[in-house]
Amino acid sequence: MKQKELVSVIIPCYNAEYFISETITSVLTQSYTNIELIIINDGSTDNSEKEILAFDDNRVHYFKIKNQGVSKARNIGVSYAKGEFLAFLDADDLFDLNNLEQKTDYLNTYKEIGLVHSLEQIFDHITKKNIKITEGKKGNVLNDLLEMNSTVIHSPASILMRHSLFADIGGFDENLSTSADWEFWVRVAKNTKIGLINVPLIKYRVHPQQMHLNVPKMDKDMNYAFDKHQKLNTFKNKKHYQYCYSKLCLILSASYIGDNKNYGIGLKYLIKSILTHSRPLIQRLSR
Repeated sequence: MKQKELVSVIIPCYNAEYFISETITSVLTQSYTNIELIIINDGSTDNSEKEILAFDDNRVHYFKIKNQGVSKARNIGVSYAKGEFLAFLDADDLFDLNNLEQKTDYLNTYKEIGLVHSLEQIFDHITKKNIKITEGKKGNVLNDLLEMNSTVIHSPASILMRHSLFADIGGFDENLSTSADWEFWVRVAKNTKIGLINVPLIKYRVHPQQMHLNVPKMDKDMNYAFDKHQKLNTFKNKKHYQYCYSKLCLILSASYIGDNKNYGIGLKYLIKSILTHSRPLIQRLSR
């Protein structure tokens, strides 16, 4: 098999001693072998380093930094990357055996596509049972992202992108945490069509140590991201921005009420949604 292009796989790791070995193995055993694996230990305080250093493979490049968050860790990883293609993998998720082979073939076939992703198999860490397969979209997906109609790209683990595209749009916004992926996809979608391989090539692990939804942090992040992209003229026009922001307010309202039991802020965002644009609530009620 022709394998000219080097693929750089970046894994940010923070306190993942129970998962990191299996994750690394899923990369090093890929059917596509022309890879480098860049692991950024983001200030772990557990035995992650010991697990990582147990791998004696010259394709593994290990760096330890003070804890600065996943966006910073990914960006640092890319700064060391030499590959034409970039892949990202969280320290608790897994690549299917043929993941990189299928995605490099795709990007080599469709030169106009800057990023391809696949579906993901979500599985339970304890029982090992499969829970569900994620959804995804392809083509011109900018409006789907801005309007938050449905899942476009489930997680960074599912993507393979051109290094040149990452350089063109800039890295993950280090001001963001919970919404960094969404904001990054928006910038990607402004610059290129998105490809999709409609089969699960990633195994996404569900386990108790995962970060749970932090609604106030999501609130802060998404308001920052919307303000950023309003200034960048990412929305089609003022009405489109108001429509999208009204939908965001509905999501925040439901999250505050349902997850945080904070009815005051939830009601505030519901009123804000109605005053910004009435159609999202009407659409929600008519379902």
